[in-house]
Amino acid sequence: MKKLILAAVLTALTATTLTAAPQFGAHTAFEASGANSVINGGGASFGVSLEESMFNAQVLLSNQSRTAQAYTKDNDDKTMGFTLAGNYKHSLDQKNTLLAGLSFSQTKVTDEAPEVEIKTTVINVNAGVQRSLNDRTLITVSTPVVSMTTASSDADDTEDAKTTDILNGEINVGLTFLLN
Repeated sequence: MKKLILAAVLTALTATTLTAAPQFGAHTAFEASGANSVINGGGASFGVSLEESMFNAQVLLSNQSRTAQAYTKDNDDKTMGFTLAGNYKHSLDQKNTLLAGLSFSQTKVTDEAPEVEIKTTVINVNAGVQRSLNDRTLITVSTPVVSMTTASSDADDTEDAKTTDILNGEINVGLTFLLN
């Protein structure tokens, strides 16, 4: 049964890819609400996007450095990370599309004050909408329906923290500029 389902999925992907007219673009994204939002000091991500009528995919990189003014000027946080995301697209009309997909992100935060490094891995099941603003510009709004997070620290006395959230209130906004 598993082989039959795998063969059906591979056949559908092959048929979609052979008839596809993919478009490549530059993509920027930021978290509009939640713990890592731009309002709360979080950063934006930049990367590349592959858009097709049935799916889209993004590879995003983020890098930020900030000084926590509330504590001391010596407390610098450096955050580096990447995100891989893919969505199935269901067209509502010529300009609007529903999205359902998965994303995988990994970030590393280095706090220089106590010399601690925290690695976080997040797997999200996402839902959202995409709107075509014109022939070359797309705006995407999505939220994680289910979010599974694993955080680990290089400190000796800490254990890995694993959490699963359902509708955690995070809203992500992305803008894609198509190149071809």
